Amino acid sequence: MDQNKRRTLKIMAGVSGSLTAAAFNGSAIAAGAPQTQSMQQNTTCGHLNIEIITGRTAPEDTVILTNDSDTELLISEFLPGLITQNNQMIDLNALLASGAIQVKPGYPVALKTARWELLSLDSGGSYLWCDSAVSLLPGSDTGIIKINAAIVNGRAMLTAEHEEPVLS
Repeated sequence: MDQNKRRTLKIMAGVSGSLTAAAFNGSAIAAGAPQTQSMQQNTTCGHLNIEIITGRTAPEDTVILTNDSDTELLISEFLPGLITQNNQMIDLNALLASGAIQVKPGYPVALKTARWELLSLDSGGSYLWCDSAVSLLPGSDTGIIKINAAIVNGRAMLTAEHEEPVLS
């Protein structure tokens, strides 16, 4: 297994452990149980909706981040960072070039992205395949890619919202 996959698996294991710890921490507080030192660690968890607006008729490719949590989120890494669609790829981690992104609850953040590049499977990164996660606007080539992200300690673990095939 290559190092990128190994790192992603370790982070995913940490995410599920952190979510479990956060859920346990919340239930312990609700029950009034005393907290141990490890339970007092600040684990920031949240949920983020990501929409990428793209197409030849769109003036610029745009990423819109919407925080569905009750707390402010600070995004320091997207995992995987490379989004692919229609034999092209875009690096969401490039949005972090000037630092982490702060997303307040109820206040969407719109960011301009670099144009899509030709897909390169040897770029050394992990990919999120989004070909079936694109909704085209009627009468246009402009599409919206919908992605969900679980946020734990600044890391956004991405999953695409794939459309269900319509059977006739």
